[in-house]
Amino acid sequence: MSSGVSIFCYFARKIVPKMKKPVKITLITLSALIVAIIAFIVLSFYVVFSVLSEEVPQSIIQEATTVTDDGSHLEAPEWKIGKATLRGKIYGLKLIRQIDPNATVTVYVNNPISRIQETYAVHVADDGAFLCDIPLTTNHQTVYFGFRGICRVLLTVGDTTEVNVDCNLKTLFKSGGPKLYFSGANSDLNNASQLPQFNNAQKAMVSYRDFRGTTSEYRDSVYAYLRSFCDIIESLNVTTRAKEYLAVLAKVQSLDELSRYCIDPMFDYDTAIVRPEFKSEYFNYVSDWKLDNPLMLYSENFADLVYCTNRSIEQLFEHNDENIRKADALKAELLGGDGKLFHDLYVCYSHFGYAWSKMLVPDSVVEIVSQLKDP
Repeated sequence: MSSGVSIFCYFARKIVPKMKKPVKITLITLSALIVAIIAFIVLSFYVVFSVLSEEVPQSIIQEATTVTDDGSHLEAPEWKIGKATLRGKIYGLKLIRQIDPNATVTVYVNNPISRIQETYAVHVADDGAFLCDIPLTTNHQTVYFGFRGICRVLLTVGDTTEVNVDCNLKTLFKSGGPKLYFSGANSDLNNASQLPQFNNAQKAMVSYRDFRGTTSEYRDSVYAYLRSFCDIIESLNVTTRAKEYLAVLAKVQSLDELSRYCIDPMFDYDTAIVRPEFKSEYFNYVSDWKLDNPLMLYSENFADLVYCTNRSIEQLFEHNDENIRKADALKAELLGGDGKLFHDLYVCYSHFGYAWSKMLVPDSVVEIVSQLKDP
């Protein structure tokens, strides 16, 4: 930038003294001069920031966008205390740090046992490289990767997942943010979750706060949206297990909205809003979409769905022994049995309501996971 200004000043010193006559400046001339100066400044900024930008190698992009399907399915999750390795590089870090000198990577883990979000700050070297080990409680767990935005990343205990972040100037202008390319463990699933068709479908979800109609009508609208969402996922050019993974994310996101509707605190603090009527049939989404399926643990929000669904069903009944038994019977009916996964997790959340206040969480997590049987 400074070199561009120097060149401009050099020509100004050379040209102005040689002018024999005063120059008559018209409005058109002045406008043209202003446009030229603005164009010069914009071009200078573009040149400087292009120098600071760094392009992702084509080999990385090609690997991430090449789909090879061997027909395998998602592996059943297991309770497992361990660490997964996340490494990668931010291409264009120098450019980003001109805007935000403190820009760094943060990983957020929604613990499915404690229902507490854990945060891990990741050191990023000057060349953009980073490496970290993330503690998990299941063998496969979806976490949030934060750098100039938030995205999902599926990690596996004992394996390494690599993410290359494209912060090139052209990418930022075209996409409005960084693009991510994955390799290593779960690369087919992670690259699939970055597809615009999937992300656009997620954004099309209508919140109950914006819906006008009865609770049963809202449930039906969510069903229709979810079926459409699953059709979009089925049409994607991704691996078989990636489709299964995306379908889990879509189901939990959609049905979590249904579960939150019943216990939204706005009905308590906003007296102008009438609490809608919920009947037991509203919760058929638990059985209709088979929420006790262990694969649901692949979603980072499954813990919230379990908690909110249990709390919502309990809210249908007054809190006495007889009605608690009715609530438990309804859960068992919806889950087609004893609802092992739902029951075990909800017991954990009740435990942590006490344990968190006593600062017992870390040791308690290890103890509970050791006692849990695989879902």
